[in-house]
Amino acid sequence: QLVRSFTSGIVRNAVKENLQHSPAELLYGTTLTLPGQMFEETNSFNGDVNDYVTRLKRFLTDIPSFTRKLQNVKSFVPSDINYWTHVFVRNDATHNSLNYKYTEPFKVLLIKDKTMTLDMHGKKEIVSLDRKKKSYFNQYSCHENEDAGDTSRHNLKQSDIQNNESKVNGNTQF
Repeated sequence: QLVRSFTSGIVRNAVKENLQHSPAELLYGTTLTLPGQMFEETNSFNGDVNDYVTRLKRFLTDIPSFTRKLQNVKSFVPSDINYWTHVFVRNDATHNSLNYKYTEPFKVLLIKDKTMTLDMHGKKEIVSLDRKKKSYFNQYSCHENEDAGDTSRHNLKQSDIQNNESKVNGNTQF
């Protein structure tokens, strides 16, 4: 494609014998700028090479060197992090739009300055605090029963369930 556009530029700039003008001049009113014509010719260097090298060295030594600035900026850690019981863990692998960005909630075992120890499917895994997100449980969600060690529903009264079903269906009774 580039070669074709380059050669078409040369053809459009070629002067036609019978017209005494190029097609580009007739169409645009001026000739096209070819890649070789973009740079002006400069006179070659006629100065003293040793003088040039010493001036270049002096200039380069006067340029300040940039050192890396070490920052002690603490990352944001929520104030209630010590009370978190479960967290979601961000999946850093490449994923398409149908995959979840965060995995299921895992139980928090230990919290340190920059890491969290989680119970992930029966294994203790250390995860960076940057990859976590707090997990909220409402009264109807499944949660891990601390005493039994299994997942179970909250104990709800039958009347509470019936009241919520009637509110959802729009049959609110006063």
